[in-house]
Amino acid sequence: MAGAFGSGAAFGAALTTAGIHQPGIIVAQMDLTNYRMVETFLTASGTSMLLVTVLQRLGYLSLKPRSFSSLGLFSPVDGNIIGGCLHGAGMALSGACPGTLFAQIGVGICSGVYTLGGGILGGILWAGVLRPIIGARKKPKDSAPDKLTVPEALAGVDSNEAIVTGHVIGFEEVGDYFWWVTRGGSKPKSYSAIFITTGVVAGTMAVSLVVPSVLVPQDRS
Repeated sequence: MAGAFGSGAAFGAALTTAGIHQPGIIVAQMDLTNYRMVETFLTASGTSMLLVTVLQRLGYLSLKPRSFSSLGLFSPVDGNIIGGCLHGAGMALSGACPGTLFAQIGVGICSGVYTLGGGILGGILWAGVLRPIIGARKKPKDSAPDKLTVPEALAGVDSNEAIVTGHVIGFEEVGDYFWWVTRGGSKPKSYSAIFITTGVVAGTMAVSLVVPSVLVPQDRS
């Protein structure tokens, strides 16, 4: 789990150094008045794409194809559509995304605590209520396979419901452990995402100690 923790710490440090953990910056990105967040992630995605391509060419990495996120409701990509809408609406309302949320916790931004509570509640409802219902539905046969996105590939995620549940961020894992404690049954095997998010908080705290200026709220300009 050292790798998961280290990856999370590096991610948290990067988010904080770039300043895109600030709620004002996130909301400004969503209403298209500040592009720092999208510029940062496009740069990160481009760098990761080059790195992954080189590693694949050298034979050090092999990515498996995956299906679209399908909930079996109206389209082979309905999970991506619904999850994307919920994600965007949540970012605009809370001033946080699943990754920056833990950076906010690390630097002591109060709104992040409430967002974290909502995320945990959502993970519990997903793991114990919605996931069993959706899992019982027959998925469309024409759901075409697709390549893993770079963040999913680096995190080792293979769950089709990742975009809906925030699997990488650990809410689904917390939900699994909650229902295991309350209902019993088999103990969940996955806990890597919890280590990743713990690393994000630790990395953010480390940067804030070295560079206290990251604690100063930034405006939306």
